[in-house]
Amino acid sequence: MAHVRLAVLSAAAAATLALTACGGSSEAADEPAAASTVSIEHAQGTTEVPVDPETVFTFDLGALDTLDALGVDVAGVPQGTLPDQLSAYEGGDITNIGSMKEPDFEAIAAAAPDLIIISGRVADSYGELSEIAPTIDLSVDATDPIASFTEHTESLGRIFGAEDEVAERLGALDTRIAETKEAAASAGDGLILLTSAGEVTAYGTGSRFGLIHDVLGVEPAAAVKNEGTHGEGRLLRVHRRGQPCPPVRHRPRRRRRRSRRGRIRRPGQRTRQRHGRSEERRHHLPRLRELVPDRLRPEQPRRHGLRRR
Repeated sequence: MAHVRLAVLSAAAAATLALTACGGSSEAADEPAAASTVSIEHAQGTTEVPVDPETVFTFDLGALDTLDALGVDVAGVPQGTLPDQLSAYEGGDITNIGSMKEPDFEAIAAAAPDLIIISGRVADSYGELSEIAPTIDLSVDATDPIASFTEHTESLGRIFGAEDEVAERLGALDTRIAETKEAAASAGDGLILLTSAGEVTAYGTGSRFGLIHDVLGVEPAAAVKNEGTHGEGRLLRVHRRGQPCPPVRHRPRRRRRRSRRGRIRRPGQRTRQRHGRSEERRHHLPRLRELVPDRLRPEQPRRHGLRRR
């Protein structure tokens, strides 16, 4: 009997496990499968991007900084133009994908990336890069830089499954912006300068660096005309520190005047001719000392030891 009871219990246990396994499989089958791609809207349209791509190339240093903060591994960046805080991406195992203006299409195609991120300087290469791998253009809108940055960061959070961390970091950024605006209200005015290849240019409101004025509220120190992406440099002069600033010399243009006969005369020419005629007339007039005898002329005062004649 004991053996019969044990066999019955074993059969019941096996049936229970089978039913449990079947029930678990049914519940798992009811759950939707995780999406393998995500639609990302960017400056040049909409692109289907693989979720959590393994090999990522970026030409946008702002996106590189964001991905570095999120702990995402980036496999390829342009070499030779990285700031100090991103120097870890220079050399080593990082693929050199060209320069900030000219992509190395052969090197990019050979590496077969899963995602390519571009921005303004290589935006014209979007079509060629899109043929190699999914490409998104995260160029910042200078007219509303914070909203543009927020949208791009949220897109990166969706791609790499970091929505919660992105929302937390963006909240901290909004707090810092509010604190900076409050401090800038009493900090005086400011001027944005960029030095490159020995040239100095200024940037004002609405420029690619204009968020210092437009968002943070720093009062512009001067009215600056934005000429494309290079600012304005015509009114800037550079001198070495510790040396006096060289004076500005203005050379006024003197207008030529026309005589009554239509002939152009140089400035002062008419005056000299008039003086010449007056002197000529004076020599033809009789002199006063020739008409008045010496005894009738009053004594002239001495000046500098000489008698006036």
